[in-house]
Amino acid sequence: MKHITKQYIICKLLIISLLMCTFTSPAYAEPIIDGNISADDTVVYYDKEQQEILSKIDYLGQLKAKAVSLKEYLELDPEKIDLSKNNVYGAILGEIDNVRAELISLGAKPSTETLENFKFSEPISVQGILIDDFASFENTFEGAFDLWGISQTVEASYGTYETYDIVIQDYPGNAILSTHIRQNGVAGYDIYAENSSVSDVVYGEVGSIMFEKIAELVVDEIPGLRTIYNGAQILGSLQSVSAGITANDAITGDGLGQSYRINCTATSTVHFIYVRPIGVSSWQHTYSANTVYLDEWHNWAMTISIGNGRTKTNTGSKDYSTNLYPNRWSYRLTDAITAYRNNRSLYHNVYDEYTVNVVKVDNGSITREAFIIDIKCPITYNDLVRYGVQ
Repeated sequence: MKHITKQYIICKLLIISLLMCTFTSPAYAEPIIDGNISADDTVVYYDKEQQEILSKIDYLGQLKAKAVSLKEYLELDPEKIDLSKNNVYGAILGEIDNVRAELISLGAKPSTETLENFKFSEPISVQGILIDDFASFENTFEGAFDLWGISQTVEASYGTYETYDIVIQDYPGNAILSTHIRQNGVAGYDIYAENSSVSDVVYGEVGSIMFEKIAELVVDEIPGLRTIYNGAQILGSLQSVSAGITANDAITGDGLGQSYRINCTATSTVHFIYVRPIGVSSWQHTYSANTVYLDEWHNWAMTISIGNGRTKTNTGSKDYSTNLYPNRWSYRLTDAITAYRNNRSLYHNVYDEYTVNVVKVDNGSITREAFIIDIKCPITYNDLVRYGVQ
């Protein structure tokens, strides 16, 4: 069973990974009331060219997350990957190179002269090297992060401001801003494993189990929870595999094999937004946020008793991957400018945690926490440098 399961999962991942351009639509967070900042609720629309750049950066982040996830799922050693034998992984890396080249041609790669303008409010020394702006940061951590830049001028009733969004991603092949779920040293979380926190809930159940998925959004130290998904999609999904299986058929641990493994990786693209009024030379960092790509695959291979001593083995896979955008994402430039006008040094708006619960929904509700993933997101320069030196 273990051999069949692993081969099936690998084949499924390889096949579906070929559909690299088919990503789930963004999931927007509900607004969280924050008493520390009040903005004129005006959406700032980027120019067409800037929007094209932003879309490509989002796509690039998804490709990088997919590559990291595939490498994690298949337990590939990045130093020993033979691209001739891992064509899908190689194809993703090739597409990453293409998109990076397109972004560079569009002028999205900030020059050293440009990056020198974006000073750190707290200069940092690493092994005797002073890092006091993004130019020195990029030079020190070359090959660790990809830096992109988007400028936008905002004209409002309260004045005209220039904004510059420094977008920080992992450099291709890195996983500094990615987090995986692992169980017993293996990628993913099997809800039927002996050490699973939810195994006693799911044994013997088909159709009465559901997932509850929650992301924690922290806005200036004010936490808020958002339910990303809440629906009966766990073992009930097996019923569509075979008409001979019903909700009354038992999945037991009596010599029968079962696996329901959730492979999940959370990868951040980080935004540091700078602001200055027209006519002012110095920029101020006033806003930090992250968008998150959750690469989440559910793979199952189960032997089910269907009565009279007969069993049936079913395998399947389902994609729950999605994008997470933080609270008030459409108002980020407005909020960054408002923070500047309020003499605030920094306003942050980040996802930092993702939780998957298993809920039994018949005869009352039983909720068990299956696993939690910390979402990596540097908010300040100290955080960014700390990630870089790891």
